[in-house]
Amino acid sequence: MLSTLFTARTIGLWFLLGYALSQGMRDVYLSGAFGSIGFFDLVFLAFSGATVFFSVCVAVANPSDFKRLRQEWPTLLLVNLTTAAAWLCYFGALNLIEPSVVATVFAGVSPAGVALLAMLGLKAADGAAATRSERVAHIGILVAMAFLAWVVLSGRSGTVGLSLADGLTGLLLATASGLSITAETVLAKRMNETGISPTGVLALRFVLIALIGAVAVFGLGETSMNQMPAGEIGMTTLKIMLLMVAPLYLVGKGLALTSPLTTGVVAAFGPTVVFLMQAAEGRIPTSYWVLAATLGYVAITCASLFLRTSFPVRKQR
Repeated sequence: MLSTLFTARTIGLWFLLGYALSQGMRDVYLSGAFGSIGFFDLVFLAFSGATVFFSVCVAVANPSDFKRLRQEWPTLLLVNLTTAAAWLCYFGALNLIEPSVVATVFAGVSPAGVALLAMLGLKAADGAAATRSERVAHIGILVAMAFLAWVVLSGRSGTVGLSLADGLTGLLLATASGLSITAETVLAKRMNETGISPTGVLALRFVLIALIGAVAVFGLGETSMNQMPAGEIGMTTLKIMLLMVAPLYLVGKGLALTSPLTTGVVAAFGPTVVFLMQAAEGRIPTSYWVLAATLGYVAITCASLFLRTSFPVRKQR
């Protein structure tokens, strides 16, 4: 029994489950935090903390990554640009619409984003072309996203008093975030293929967005921290750091120990975990319309993943 619990794949699965839970906690907490702390305060605290944490990890465990990162500076710059765009849009969406909707749209646009980027010539070396059945599943995901958009824009989501303009803006920001992070993922994969570790990429991928936060907070005065006690700032910083670092660390460990199918299925349930945590928190009323759209996305995504692993695919050229 104990040997089963502590096999590499089982440990990897626990890491992935921890990732899903920590991601849900992060999104729900950050969505509520906008009422007590400024937008750019969150940006600065989250990404400066993550940069320091992962830079220390690389300096201790794999300092040669820094030399490789300097050699790959053009790609690193693009990673920073796409990362900044993705997270600024994601935070902006969380500030407008409920976390479960943001998480579902963010994840749901990824397949379309991969296909679009491949058409533009941006793909990893080990990318594989989608089968016909997978493309049908991707259309199904887009239908689920369209249904979710209708839920939000028709006032059936859990966000009370959501205007049409705010709902549309939130959906567009979540979509832009998903497309941007898809591009970042492909670029980061390219860097991994040159020998840079995933932690090495994490160490410097947040530099630009941390600088944007710093300029807004300290240069432009876009902050509410000057009205907060020092102890509260410290606790808020610690919470944000843990909630930002934990999902990134756990998914990296989980990816290394599990199969792509296991990783994909657990990740597909991420928006459902966000929905459940959001419901448990109770700040946002539960919308079963949103739940239906989220479960539809999960079912279609899992079907797509099983099709990917059940039938051979050809490499993209």
